[in-house]
Amino acid sequence: MKRHTWIVLSGVAASVVLAVTFGRGVVYGGEERDEAEIMLHHIELYRNLLGLIADFNAIAEDPSAAAVAAVMGVEDHVARPGDAIEFLERMLKQSDDAVVRRAIRIKLADFYKDTGGSSKKSLEQLELLITGKSSSG
Repeated sequence: MKRHTWIVLSGVAASVVLAVTFGRGVVYGGEERDEAEIMLHHIELYRNLLGLIADFNAIAEDPSAAAVAAVMGVEDHVARPGDAIEFLERMLKQSDDAVVRRAIRIKLADFYKDTGGSSKKSLEQLELLITGKSSSG
């Protein structure tokens, strides 16, 4: 673990000890709570935030994971499902990463089904996922 992380964690631990030792009742959110309880709640929030940052960092460090995250979010960046299908079909032809290709196929199968498109195309993607056979797109 890096030095600055240890410093942050040490500071958080010291805050918990002080809060537990010197905590007294205060009104928080309409209820009387010990300062220690409030401090523990805040620490839990910080811990969750640090976990989110660590998870995001892990995704960003792994090219396959980053690409899968992009595939999962493609519908948030296009106006029409047809545009997403066109984009994903193009990416399927260009990607050499097997993990990314599987993620694209999963998303394409859903788009084909959800847009009332060809059930044959949706089933084709599912078949390729199930059999593990590769297709150039």
